Amino acid sequence: ELQEKLLYKEAEMYTEIALPPPHILRIYVTLDITMAFGFPYDALFITYLIDLPKFWTTNEPDKLSGRTQRCRMINGSANFSFVTELTLDFDLNCLDDESARPAWPQVLIAAGSLDKWT
Repeated sequence: ELQEKLLYKEAEMYTEIALPPPHILRIYVTLDITMAFGFPYDALFITYLIDLPKFWTTNEPDKLSGRTQRCRMINGSANFSFVTELTLDFDLNCLDDESARPAWPQVLIAAGSLDKWT
């Protein structure tokens, strides 16, 4: 009976994992913005943008950019604990073309602050 339950649980788990289409490399990305320090102003926030070069796609384009919450500086550091996850797909067929120059996605990060004047 225990073995049957274990097999049933394993079957449930593996149905949730979707395989990528053929010739697609799927990468699961976790972006974790934990803290920032060394900024002179309070009410700090972080904005990020993930730039996808040619041959890269995602089914979650709204997650390619975002912003953390505003955070007060305490003892010179701001603690965000901001996490987002997304999947990126790379078309492996481009490697057949010798003139193709595939590149890795880039994460662009900017820090800003808000005060009573902005």
